[in-house]
Amino acid sequence: MLNPYVNVLIIQSKNLTQAKEFYKQLGLDFIFHKHGSGPEHLAYRNNGVVFEIYPLLAESTSTSSTRLGFKVDSIDAIFKDEKLKNNIITRPRVSQWGRVARLSDPDNHIIDLFESELQ
Repeated sequence: MLNPYVNVLIIQSKNLTQAKEFYKQLGLDFIFHKHGSGPEHLAYRNNGVVFEIYPLLAESTSTSSTRLGFKVDSIDAIFKDEKLKNNIITRPRVSQWGRVARLSDPDNHIIDLFESELQ
C-alpha cells in the first residue's frame, strides 16, 4: 500500500540572506548549503522534512503563490518581534483550528501560523 508523505519543500527567494533572517524569526534556523555544482541555497531539516530556499533566477518562475503553514509553540512570541510588523497579514485570532495568524515573507509567500494541530 502506498503511504506518501511530504519530505521536501522548495521555494525561491530574491534574497537568501533576507529570507534566512525572516525564517529565523519564526524559529527555523537555515544553513547555507550546496549540492554538487548546483546553486548555493538555504536548507532546514525538521522531523524528516527538508525545507530549502533556492535563489530566484531571472529565468525561473516565482514560487510566491506557494502558501506555507507552520505549527508554533507561541504565536504571541513571534508577533512581539518588531521586525515582523510589516509582514503581518492577520493578527492572532481563535479559529476552528486553534489560534492562527498570517504573515508574508519577504518574497510574498503567505505563511499561516497555528498554535495547535489541525483537526
